[in-house]
Amino acid sequence: MTRATEPGAERRGRAGRRTMAAEDAHGGAFATSSVAVLRDAIAAARPTPGCGVAAAVALSVGLALVVKALRISDRQSSADATDLVARGKALMARLERLADDDADAFADYLALRHTDLDDDQDRIDAAEAAARTATAVPLALARDGLRVLVIAERAIPACRTMLHADVLGGALIAHGALRAALASLSADARALEDAAASDMAIAAGHGLSLRADACLRSVRLQLDPSATDPD
Repeated sequence: MTRATEPGAERRGRAGRRTMAAEDAHGGAFATSSVAVLRDAIAAARPTPGCGVAAAVALSVGLALVVKALRISDRQSSADATDLVARGKALMARLERLADDDADAFADYLALRHTDLDDDQDRIDAAEAAARTATAVPLALARDGLRVLVIAERAIPACRTMLHADVLGGALIAHGALRAALASLSADARALEDAAASDMAIAAGHGLSLRADACLRSVRLQLDPSATDPD
């Protein structure tokens, strides 16, 4: 999907435009909040944090379980395990940034609704730009969710049997979080005035969903060759 702004490209500019509610809720860093603070912020009667932030944090938690299994396995010294741990750590840092990007994007959209623009076309263009940015973030989250599942898929042979449950648990959490990001993507894409861009975003999400299902199925089959997908 073509998009004018990559997630995180205007982080410093957005920081000053966050809603007061969002600032009060997390102090500028959702992913580094305590579990209780983040939970209560999500449950509060405020626009942010919402689905995207929850998905980003859940993806980080799922990935952390996989990285844990790799790190404490006896075969961690293998080149593949070392590479997977490095990829996992880099991905956790990116997910931390995306959690705040999601809140920023929605705060920008809310701020736009209260901005006085003299020219109607300026308002239309600004609304479309905000919608594109809001769509880009959950799409990036879903793509990173797939990366988490790929790491989990490759981690099974590198981990001790007793730690396979951690890998599976991480993959299941990541799969659910990816689906949550796609739900957000679908809603945001439908707000785009550009029908072609909307269709491309939704199609990209559908493709990611299919690939995520395949990765989770692979993880299950490695653990139990007779496993079938749950209804």
